[in-house]
Amino acid sequence: MMDCLDDNTVNAYIERVLPTAVRAQVAAHLDHCEACPRLTGAAVRSTGELAATVPDATADPSAPPPR
Repeated sequence: MMDCLDDNTVNAYIERVLPTAVRAQVAAHLDHCEACPRLTGAAVRSTGELAATVPDATADPSAPPPR
């Protein structure tokens, strides 16, 4: 069993950039650890909140801002 996840591993897991075997190990760890799912959930929420503040790169720059 792997040690608890560090921030880099959590972020790579969320961004789906881990190799398949490592991703499977992380998923198995998340199934058995009490702390890491909370850390991962907090990172997902934080990532979503951050993404909501980034302007859409495909948006028409002359369009009025969303309300």
